[in-house]
Amino acid sequence: MSAVPRVMFSGEHSSPESENRDLHMLLERLPQGMIVLNEELCIEACYSARAKVLLGHTSPEGKSLEELLFKRARNLSPEKLNMCLSALMFCFGVPEFMAEANREHLLECVERKGTGGETQYLTLDWVMLTGEDGETVERVL
Repeated sequence: MSAVPRVMFSGEHSSPESENRDLHMLLERLPQGMIVLNEELCIEACYSARAKVLLGHTSPEGKSLEELLFKRARNLSPEKLNMCLSALMFCFGVPEFMAEANREHLLECVERKGTGGETQYLTLDWVMLTGEDGETVERVL
């Protein structure tokens, strides 16, 4: 996968503040639960409104992925969880192709107990977000 493209129209350039505002507006309207993880596997300020519902937390920023997503998992052994978390930790600061080599260890689905006691079946997809150099993974979506 390549870096997330940034599209500019009419030769205009937007400020980082404008880009962040646009990203937040987009995430608020997405029907999927999307979060951005930092190198500590904590959720950054960029997350969708649906993610708040699925995770059962009104303010997931700064919370760990393990706590909010995997804590109530039913089909997840400690070994699988550790393998997934280790693979995610490895992704940061390395070229994207190296991070992608560990994709087989990233979980694709989780069955878990929702905050209301209902069973949730979540499909997971992982996107490596590279930095300005277009090669080194800085965040995971």
